[in-house]
Amino acid sequence: MFTADRTRVLSMDECVRLLREHQHGVGRVAFDDGLPVIFPVNYVLDAGRIVFRSAAGSKIDAAADGRMMAFEIDSVVVADGHVAHAWSVLVRGRSSVVTDEDEAAFLRLSRLEPSAGGLKPTYVTIEVDQVTGRRF
Repeated sequence: MFTADRTRVLSMDECVRLLREHQHGVGRVAFDDGLPVIFPVNYVLDAGRIVFRSAAGSKIDAAADGRMMAFEIDSVVVADGHVAHAWSVLVRGRSSVVTDEDEAAFLRLSRLEPSAGGLKPTYVTIEVDQVTGRRF
């Protein structure tokens, strides 16, 4: 059902379906690093968590501290210069760095490859605590 502003709240099932259909694509991870920061990352959805790879830096530092992170994917289709339809899915949860070698070996099977250049050897997870989505 669309609200008066033509926005429809997506069900949990719809949000998870969109996360699965668009995995290996690019999403954005956000967290507080003294100031809000947002980074594009390639991701997969694995056992109720978002997984991405990163090099040393603020994403790894935040995850090592177990900070809350947000992750978002979206799609916008424009036709004749106007938005024909769009959707957005937002995940919130606690982050962590994968330190267990067996778990890292399992995640390597996902063939998650970052688009950005350089080595990104560390797997970071965001537990899916809260999922919301909108279609408009």
